[in-house]
Amino acid sequence: MSGTDRALSGPSHGNDMDAGEADADEAPEPFTRETPEGEVVHVDPREGDRGTEGAFLAVYRTPGGEGRYGWYCAACDGVAVAMDTMGRVECTNCDNLRKPTGWDAAHE
Repeated sequence: MSGTDRALSGPSHGNDMDAGEADADEAPEPFTRETPEGEVVHVDPREGDRGTEGAFLAVYRTPGGEGRYGWYCAACDGVAVAMDTMGRVECTNCDNLRKPTGWDAAHE
Protein backbone atom coordinates (compact mmCIF):
# COMPACT_ATOMS: atom_id res chain seq x y z
CA MET A 1 0.00 0.00 0.00
CA SER A 2 1.43 3.38 -0.87
CA GLY A 3 1.83 6.20 1.60
CA THR A 4 -1.07 8.12 0.04
CA ASP A 5 -3.61 5.32 0.52
CA ARG A 6 -5.94 5.69 3.45
CA ALA A 7 -5.09 2.86 5.76
CA LEU A 8 -8.05 3.50 8.04
CA SER A 9 -11.38 5.15 7.66
CA GLY A 10 -13.94 6.44 10.12
CA PRO A 11 -14.02 7.42 13.75
CA SER A 12 -14.12 3.84 15.05
CA HIS A 13 -10.36 3.58 14.55
CA GLY A 14 -9.34 6.85 16.15
CA ASN A 15 -7.19 7.68 13.12
CA ASP A 16 -8.52 9.62 10.14
CA MET A 17 -5.30 10.71 8.42
CA ASP A 18 -3.46 9.60 5.33
CA ALA A 19 -0.73 7.08 6.08
CA GLY A 20 1.79 9.52 4.56
CA GLU A 21 0.91 12.12 7.23
CA ALA A 22 1.72 9.86 10.19
CA ASP A 23 5.05 10.18 11.97
CA ALA A 24 7.52 7.44 11.10
CA ASP A 25 7.46 6.32 14.76
CA GLU A 26 3.64 6.06 14.81
CA ALA A 27 2.75 2.95 12.84
CA PRO A 28 -0.99 2.18 12.81
CA GLU A 29 -1.90 -0.35 15.50
CA PRO A 30 -3.57 -3.66 14.61
CA PHE A 31 -7.17 -3.97 15.80
CA THR A 32 -9.82 -6.68 16.08
CA ARG A 33 -13.20 -7.21 14.46
CA GLU A 34 -15.85 -9.88 14.77
CA THR A 35 -16.82 -11.97 11.75
CA PRO A 36 -20.47 -12.68 10.88
CA GLU A 37 -19.89 -16.13 12.47
CA GLY A 38 -18.78 -14.53 15.76
CA GLU A 39 -15.05 -15.25 15.41
CA VAL A 40 -12.67 -12.50 16.57
CA VAL A 41 -10.09 -11.73 13.86
CA HIS A 42 -7.09 -9.40 13.77
CA VAL A 43 -6.75 -6.60 11.20
CA ASP A 44 -3.27 -5.42 10.21
CA PRO A 45 -3.53 -1.81 8.95
CA ARG A 46 0.09 -1.93 7.74
CA GLU A 47 -0.76 -4.54 5.11
CA GLY A 48 -3.40 -3.89 2.50
CA ASP A 49 -4.40 -2.63 -0.90
CA ARG A 50 -6.41 0.21 -2.39
CA GLY A 51 -10.09 -0.23 -3.21
CA THR A 52 -12.49 2.04 -5.09
CA GLU A 53 -14.18 3.29 -1.90
CA GLY A 54 -11.49 2.65 0.74
CA ALA A 55 -8.62 0.40 1.69
CA PHE A 56 -8.75 -3.39 1.98
CA LEU A 57 -6.61 -4.48 4.91
CA ALA A 58 -5.20 -7.94 5.68
CA VAL A 59 -7.08 -9.98 8.30
CA TYR A 60 -5.56 -12.84 10.31
CA ARG A 61 -6.90 -15.40 12.78
CA THR A 62 -4.12 -14.73 15.31
CA PRO A 63 -2.66 -11.47 16.69
CA GLY A 64 0.77 -12.49 15.37
CA GLY A 65 -0.33 -12.44 11.74
CA GLU A 66 -0.71 -16.18 11.31
CA GLY A 67 -3.63 -17.99 9.73
CA ARG A 68 -4.81 -15.60 7.04
CA TYR A 69 -8.58 -15.01 7.26
CA GLY A 70 -9.13 -12.62 4.35
CA TRP A 71 -9.71 -8.89 3.95
CA TYR A 72 -11.19 -6.04 5.99
CA CYS A 73 -13.08 -3.27 4.17
CA ALA A 74 -12.20 0.15 5.61
CA ALA A 75 -15.06 1.76 3.68
CA CYS A 76 -17.79 0.02 5.72
CA ASP A 77 -15.85 -1.49 8.65
CA GLY A 78 -16.69 -5.04 7.56
CA VAL A 79 -14.93 -8.37 7.07
CA ALA A 80 -17.51 -9.86 4.67
CA VAL A 81 -15.21 -9.60 1.66
CA ALA A 82 -14.93 -11.98 -1.30
CA MET A 83 -11.95 -12.62 -3.59
CA ASP A 84 -12.05 -14.45 -6.90
CA THR A 85 -9.35 -16.44 -8.71
CA MET A 86 -8.28 -13.34 -10.68
CA GLY A 87 -7.48 -11.42 -7.48
CA ARG A 88 -10.56 -9.18 -7.62
CA VAL A 89 -11.60 -8.24 -4.07
CA GLU A 90 -15.18 -7.11 -3.43
CA CYS A 91 -16.91 -6.16 -0.21
CA THR A 92 -20.30 -7.85 0.10
CA ASN A 93 -21.61 -5.00 2.31
CA CYS A 94 -20.78 -1.98 0.13
CA ASP A 95 -19.52 -1.12 -3.36
CA ASN A 96 -15.81 -1.22 -2.46
CA LEU A 97 -13.85 -3.12 -5.11
CA ARG A 98 -10.23 -3.87 -5.98
CA LYS A 99 -9.66 -4.61 -9.63
CA PRO A 100 -8.19 -8.00 -10.57
CA THR A 101 -4.45 -8.31 -10.05
CA GLY A 102 -4.11 -10.84 -12.86
CA TRP A 103 -6.03 -11.42 -16.01
CA ASP A 104 -5.96 -13.56 -19.09
CA ALA A 105 -6.80 -12.28 -22.60
CA ALA A 106 -9.15 -15.25 -22.94
CA HIS A 107 -11.47 -13.55 -20.40
CA GLU A 108 -12.15 -10.55 -22.65
